Amino acid sequence: MEVLMVLVGTILRILLLVWMLQKKLGLGNQFAFALDCLPFREEETSPILVIDFLQMDAGQKEMVVNFLLNNGAEAVGTSGQAFRFLNWVTLLVARDDLRYAHPEFFYNENGGQFSGQAISRNQTASTVIITSETDKKWTLREVPQFFEY
Repeated sequence: MEVLMVLVGTILRILLLVWMLQKKLGLGNQFAFALDCLPFREEETSPILVIDFLQMDAGQKEMVVNFLLNNGAEAVGTSGQAFRFLNWVTLLVARDDLRYAHPEFFYNENGGQFSGQAISRNQTASTVIITSETDKKWTLREVPQFFEY
């Protein structure tokens, strides 16, 4: 009976997290399944970056996805919106490298330019980061937006 209660509690935590991500970023059951199937890494709290490409067209989205996959990210599911990194350092290095290579994908409320590229005043993408605390227990992290310059 105790094992059943633990299992039910775990399922409810996963469903709550998925519901929050679905509400905020439009991710659904396929993402929940992909998240549930991820192997747990005890040595690291491998961050998962989840992106809603608000102001990006299909070509820009493809460039971001390919850049992340070529710079330490592993796709989570098939939506092209969730990416797992080995650790926080890998995630931050990928962000900084993307910012340098493609500043046009980033935004800042004051606008501006970087390397001759205009920085949008409008939010280009919305992001959240989730981490695994234990096997099947996920936490939504309050961190600055990935694409904010």
